[in-house]
Amino acid sequence: MSGFLYDPKEHPELHEVRWKGVGTADLEATQSLFRRLAFSHHVTPGVLFNTYFKPTLERSGLKATGAPIALASKTFSIAADSLTLKTIVERLEVLTGEALAGAASLIQLCAVLARGGLACRVPQYCFRCFEDDIAVFFCLETAIKTDALFGRALWAFRAVRACPAHGLRLESASCGAPSELWAKGPRTVQLSGVCPRCGSVGMRCQRTEQQVASEQEIWLAAQVGALIAFVSEGGEFSAASLRHGIRQCTERVGQWSSKRAVETGMTGDLIKGWRGGRNRPSLQGLLALAAYVETTLVKIVSGAVGSDVVPGS
Repeated sequence: MSGFLYDPKEHPELHEVRWKGVGTADLEATQSLFRRLAFSHHVTPGVLFNTYFKPTLERSGLKATGAPIALASKTFSIAADSLTLKTIVERLEVLTGEALAGAASLIQLCAVLARGGLACRVPQYCFRCFEDDIAVFFCLETAIKTDALFGRALWAFRAVRACPAHGLRLESASCGAPSELWAKGPRTVQLSGVCPRCGSVGMRCQRTEQQVASEQEIWLAAQVGALIAFVSEGGEFSAASLRHGIRQCTERVGQWSSKRAVETGMTGDLIKGWRGGRNRPSLQGLLALAAYVETTLVKIVSGAVGSDVVPGS
């Protein structure tokens, strides 16, 4: 793959690359879409970013340093609601005609949640999902050409430690192929689901096997997955609806006593700060709250918890 195969001056607009999994828990990660877009033009993600995105950011006076993969993979930890990311998404919409880019990148959701601890520092994957992506193909080359593989946005959240579809724990990548088989330079296919070291399609080269996840890990992942599906299909929510949902949660259980603080790990002052809008709630905190009051993450974010008292409160 070379950066000299594509002349942007002759092609003012990029190919339309549809965002995968919109409206489902399998929503495609921004990083994955960016890589597929670059691959469809026979260039590296770095060439695509430097040619079409970096100049736009610089003209707007925004920071444009770093590789596009780093920007995309850290979407949820570095300014997920920043003007820089919004500018990149808007540019994607103009260049590809992908009108759902704003919703699919989860910018609006990240704008109402606390940034700290939102994203994983080390990428994690469900290799079984990659297996499913290519299972229907007799030829791996066909799977690559038909855009079968893609990374999931769900895997980027630190609160998620399991794949709800397969009931397995997510794992970080650890290529088990001998070093002499590692691909070098332009020969490396930079797509999600392809090992960056040996080029294994579906990342079947991994040293470690995924372990069975606990019921709690699966529940947490399913909650975040349902929220991703809700947001990416255009579900309505706002900072106000989130505060209302938190208020409804506290009304369901009554006074937030010291006992409740010990049971949930969240003090009354913390909950009060979330209700009043002084602080953004963390995703982990909202998950703990949802479990405690026996509701769902989507209902809290959309403000549809209801005020029925939880039995035994």
